[in-house]
Amino acid sequence: MLLTGNHELMVLQGDIRYVTNIDFCAYTKDNCGGKALERAYCNRDTCCNYRNGKCNSGGSGCLEGNCEFLQSWDKNGEMGAEMRKRFQQGKMKLVYQANGVVFTHAGLASSIWDKIGSRGSGAIDALNNRTADLFSSSDGRSLRDSDDIVAAGVGQNGPMWSRICYDDWYTKEGRRRTSGGKSYLDSDEGRRVQGGRCATIAESLKLIGANRMVIGHCPQGPSARSAGIRSSCSGQFIEADTFMSIAYAKSRTNADYNMAALEFYSEDPKARVWQVYAGQNRCQELA
Repeated sequence: MLLTGNHELMVLQGDIRYVTNIDFCAYTKDNCGGKALERAYCNRDTCCNYRNGKCNSGGSGCLEGNCEFLQSWDKNGEMGAEMRKRFQQGKMKLVYQANGVVFTHAGLASSIWDKIGSRGSGAIDALNNRTADLFSSSDGRSLRDSDDIVAAGVGQNGPMWSRICYDDWYTKEGRRRTSGGKSYLDSDEGRRVQGGRCATIAESLKLIGANRMVIGHCPQGPSARSAGIRSSCSGQFIEADTFMSIAYAKSRTNADYNMAALEFYSEDPKARVWQVYAGQNRCQELA
């Protein structure tokens, strides 16, 4: 099962801060004429997006291929239409559950279930259906401006953006920023999830009848050699991004070393889960 996260949401919304000129050139007929390219990221001066509307005014100053990229990922573009279709067909989801283990990209705060108006055994299906409907009915501009919880950011604990993985979830403004005493959360959302990080996770799992929550989104560093899968909140919360990408690991050797998976038998009455590190030839049962 393929799960979507904040980076897929970003390109659907036309937020292309993390797209490079090399990526853009893949969307031009001549691949930018075969010119030598550096992996330069889109920035405020060179990035044309839905907000500044430069693509609609001739694309002056846009990186080559920038506007073609936006067009392809919009509702009726080749990539955007295909991704939306996969959600409608159930080939991609926001959340997947098996044997009490819930997989999602950034995390499901307890507040999300009242926001979508569903709890219990049907809540995950309701959230996945809501995601498919939102994507299929929205072009990039409307999705960018959507106030739906599916597309929400950090402040509202959006399921593709929440920073519930951080121990100081309530106290810092944002990733890699100094705190200044500010919170990740909007004040109204902070009131909805009182009690702390683990209490919020436990309540969310209780509301949908699950035992564990597994996320990516928050890499388990601190270096190219990962610290491995992190288990917290009495084994209920599993952070499984272990720097398996060369972009983080810096080499294929490190990436292979960091390769990790969770294994379980879907009909195990004890709902046991093992963390497996193929590159290290070791396996360990989760608490």
